Amino acid sequence: MSTDSPLLDEQTTPTGELNFATPPLNVIFLGHVDAGKSTLSGRILLDTGMVDERIIEKYKLEAKENNRESWYIAYIMDCGEDEKERGKTIEVGRAHFETKKKRYTILDAPGHKAYVPNMISATTQADVGILVVSSRKGEFEAGLEKGGQTAEHTMLAKTLGVDQLIVVVNKMDDPTVAWEKERWDEITKKVGTQLKNVGWNLKTQVQFIPIAALSGMNILNRVTNVSWWNGPCLIEALDEIKFTVKHDASAPLRLSIIDRYKDKGMTVCLGKVASGQIKVGQKVVVMPNRCNCEVMALKSHEINVQGGVVEAGENVEVYLKGDDSDIYSGNVICDVQHPLEPVQEFIGQFHILDSPEVDIVCSGFTTNLHVHCVMETVTITKLLTKLDKKTGKPLPNPPKFVQNRDTAEAVFRFERPVCIEKFDVLEPLGRFVLRSDRTIGVGKVKKIKPLK
Repeated sequence: MSTDSPLLDEQTTPTGELNFATPPLNVIFLGHVDAGKSTLSGRILLDTGMVDERIIEKYKLEAKENNRESWYIAYIMDCGEDEKERGKTIEVGRAHFETKKKRYTILDAPGHKAYVPNMISATTQADVGILVVSSRKGEFEAGLEKGGQTAEHTMLAKTLGVDQLIVVVNKMDDPTVAWEKERWDEITKKVGTQLKNVGWNLKTQVQFIPIAALSGMNILNRVTNVSWWNGPCLIEALDEIKFTVKHDASAPLRLSIIDRYKDKGMTVCLGKVASGQIKVGQKVVVMPNRCNCEVMALKSHEINVQGGVVEAGENVEVYLKGDDSDIYSGNVICDVQHPLEPVQEFIGQFHILDSPEVDIVCSGFTTNLHVHCVMETVTITKLLTKLDKKTGKPLPNPPKFVQNRDTAEAVFRFERPVCIEKFDVLEPLGRFVLRSDRTIGVGKVKKIKPLK
């Protein structure tokens, strides 16, 4: 392999442990179905030396058998047989690569609207978003039109705390595009307008980059045969991102579990440390079921972490032993001295989007609420205030109902207790999304009433 490839062993010690010498960046791949998210993820892993050539040959044969020969790179991320046969991401793909400047965790979210709940959980773990937009005639328009996932994904990413967004305009080498500057200008203008409408600052938070994921153009190395482009390639742009969100390693431990599985008699929990730190040998409690466990190992992409300590901001695999039979996705790992008590009721401020899903929202309204890695049924038991659209201040009388584009405060009641935190205390555990078949509204937790 080329010495320029950001190889994993540059960050490992002689004992094979992972050395956190460079900062982490957790990247979520977003976009409409068939935009090329999994292909781009696979191409990055292939070009940075993270995939063995023998594995690629295996995927080429499998893709040919499924009559999808050009999709072999996407199989790097879409490992499930159902995903390979259907050519669609269902679960959230998870992988990593490294450069000399940063360590990256890739989260490849499904683009189909049926799997948006999976995308929401993954986005809560991310720092930076890569919105993949197909430039192919017809595909771009489908993703942007009403019902397409481009708008919903970018709105959710903004709501769920993603701070920076790179828009990659993919398939620029397609015969319907052929790297035309006019097509590039059309797409960046339309996507830019949509991003601005959902709250993104185009000057400080967003950048656009043209690529061709299948052939690898402008990803690891700059494209040289396109006269109108003199900007960076994708990996350069990622390396230069200045991440502004601060993580508090001195706060109580909070790690929301996005997935878990059994391995050698232990429960392995995957997730991002939202605050505090976790270390090997530490006694922890997993809430809300109060499962007392000991941390037996900490790994990053199956490699032991040097020193056995992981701080806020890192994605990690936590190996737990003890009372681990009642641990599930959406649970929160805490230090024993500061458990996050479950909540049945809370006061939340929420904004209703311009959604065709609802006409009005009033007391008794029931839907699904997504908060960190949890989805739970919730009912609005009381509307407290409606905010003036011009001043943002509460109107004098409690409303009987609210509707599209209104912002209000209400009492919410979960069907089952959930571990959440006030937004002002810990933002990742205090943001929420209201959703049925489509996103209805977004909000933040203002006050909580722990059960204990």
